[in-house]
Order: sequence, then C-alpha cells, then structure tokens
Amino acid sequence: MRSVPEWWTDAIRTSHQVRTRVMAYRGGGVGQVEVPITEGTVTFDATAEEERRCQFTVPRFDETGFDWQPGRDRLHPLAPYGQSVYISNGMFNPAVSGQFHVCHMGHYLITNVESDSQTVQVTGADFWRKLKEQNIQGSPIDGFGPSHTYQSALFRLTWVGLQNTFTDDVQIIAPDFSAMSSNPRLSQYVATPFMSDRTEPIKTLADAWGARVYVNDVADLAFVPKVLEPSSTPVFTFRGGVNGSLLRRVRTQDRDGVYNWIIAQGKDPSTGANTYYGRLFTESGALDIRGPHGWVSQYFETGQFATVDDAIRTVNDLWAASMLRGFTETITAVPNPALQLYDTVRVIGDDGTPNDMIVLALDIPLTASSNGGEMRVVVGERVDSTSAAAIKKAGIGNAYTGSDSQR
Repeated sequence: MRSVPEWWTDAIRTSHQVRTRVMAYRGGGVGQVEVPITEGTVTFDATAEEERRCQFTVPRFDETGFDWQPGRDRLHPLAPYGQSVYISNGMFNPAVSGQFHVCHMGHYLITNVESDSQTVQVTGADFWRKLKEQNIQGSPIDGFGPSHTYQSALFRLTWVGLQNTFTDDVQIIAPDFSAMSSNPRLSQYVATPFMSDRTEPIKTLADAWGARVYVNDVADLAFVPKVLEPSSTPVFTFRGGVNGSLLRRVRTQDRDGVYNWIIAQGKDPSTGANTYYGRLFTESGALDIRGPHGWVSQYFETGQFATVDDAIRTVNDLWAASMLRGFTETITAVPNPALQLYDTVRVIGDDGTPNDMIVLALDIPLTASSNGGEMRVVVGERVDSTSAAAIKKAGIGNAYTGSDSQR
C-alpha cells in the first residue's frame, strides 16, 4: 500500500473531495502542461504484460480556448509520438480545510487518441510498452553468460543497444534492484539476438531470480520478490454495512489456469540437454489428479537452474500462483488510490466473516463521476487449502523419467 497520512483510512470511508492531476510531457519532462480531464480511470492488472493502463476524457476546447485535439501536430501535448502523462490521485481531508494528500498513479505513454467536435479520448500504457517496442539493437554480443550477474545483465537489457560501453546509447528505462537481497551470477547462457524482443530475456531472468518485474510509480523497472501468499497483516479492510467501504462483492470460481500437475524443467541452452527439474502434483482434495478435476498440467522450461533448489523454488512459485487464480472476488468499493497490486486486504461481509486475500486487479476512478465514482478490485485466495499438501519431487534429467532425489 502506498504511504498515506494517519487521517486517510477514516476519511476514505466518508464523503470527501477528490484531487486529481494529469500532467502531459514529452521526453524527460519537457513542456509539462496540466490536462483538464473530465473523467478517467487507471487500471492495474497483475495478469497483463503492461500492468498499468489509463484512459481519460478531455474537452475539445478548454476555458482558454486551447484545442486538445492533436490533429496533425506531432508535438502536441497529447499526440502519441513519445508524449506521456503523469497521474496523481488523492483526496482533501474533510476535517481540515485545504489539506490534501495524493498518491502517485504512475507515468503512462500515450498510445491512442480519438476525438470528435466535443471531446478527446486518450489511452495510455506504462513504460513496459517502450521495452516491448524497442527491440535489441546494435549488439556485438549474442547474450549473457556466467560472467554476468542478474543485475548486470538486466541493467544492460534496459539500453537500446547492448554494447560494452554505453557511449551514444539510450537507456529506455532505469532498473531498480533495491528490493532484491541477492545478486548471483547467471548459471547458463541467455540469448539476446539482434532485433529480438528484449522483454523475453528480462522476464526469463526475473523468473529465474524469483523476482516479479514491473514498472513502478516513478517509472522505474522494479524487481521485487514475488508475493504468493497473503500477508499476516492486511493493509486495508473492506467492510460492508453502514460507514463501510464495501459496496458489492461478486465471487468467481474458475478452472482456467488452476493446475494440479506442474513441472519446472531446466535445460542446457548450448546442448538442449535436461538439467535440474522440479515437479509438483496433488493426490488429495478437489484437485486430485485422479479425481473428477482431471489432470491439468503446466510445463515451464528455463536455462537458469544452477541447483535442484532452484528448480524446487520455481515450481513452488508456479504452484502458488496457480492456486490464487481459481477463487477470486470482484469488489465494488469506495475508491482508495493508496492500494496496490499484491497488497493483502481483509474483506468482511455483512455476516462478519473475514477473508484475507491478495489484490490482483484495480480500476481506480480519477473523478467523482468516473465509473459512477466506484472502484473495482479483484482479489484472490487459494482455490483449495488441501492442495497445499502437494507431492514434491526433484532431481537431475528429464522431469518425466528422471530419478527423483528429493521429496
């Protein structure tokens, strides 16, 4: 959860005035100008490649007569040619006149603009889009090997070219490794061919490192430990009833993405030979592979397993992520822009029963009229508590035929 003042938690549940600013700029903050939006939404989605998206509406002409339709002006503040917007959203303290607090909602690359005679509709995506669009250029090296650490390889992948010196090169986005406690050397070679998609080796290395990678509030490429279990201390409570922030809740159960047999297979990139592997499956509860649910499998392959423990950690992460997908709730609530993906929240319905769940998606309105002034939150919890007692096997070789050395 983003940092907020003490008065925030109580004030969010009472009537208050929203404060939102949308600042447009082009390249390093040049030419910042405030955009007079009439409504809009920021969306955070843990399942999307670009976790953050925004959309907002602007009047075609503002009070000064400025035309917010870019037209043929490629340097217009809202034109989709490298222009970005920074969004902050918060509220005034209803108990103290003039006091307010805003939360950073992030920076968004403008990707699409539609307009008519009355309004301009703008869509944006976080700066992962820049990494996705700018394929690897001018690389005299074909990849990274054991001479590199995770940090050094990932740092170099944030530059347009991968040459040994960065003279006359351009960094697309700055990485932030501060949350990661380790920085081991790579165990195997990671290919980075000329003109290839740089997000693929970034995601491969992040998974092998046990990190979640995303673009954060200040537009850095953040690497943080994966969150796979609810925290013991929820950061916020959604409560129904009078003076509660919970308006509605819809429960969903889904079998898509819920696996009861998962394999993490290591490969030697140079020879294709199998190395270390980890395997998890369950023979109990609703997800028993021998039962009506059936045999629902997931296969993950990487060249970065240096030990059996690496394979075990990865297959455990895949299992925990799978278990979160099966049971979700969509909550409609009073907006709280301090919430973030993977926060643990407590949901208490009218019957008083508490459920601690992880935030998987958020739609936060930027004005009182956006989305009816309501926030949508998708939260997840484990689909089946008995599935935690999965059978674990690991070893060297083929995950299907190799001899298991560990349970």
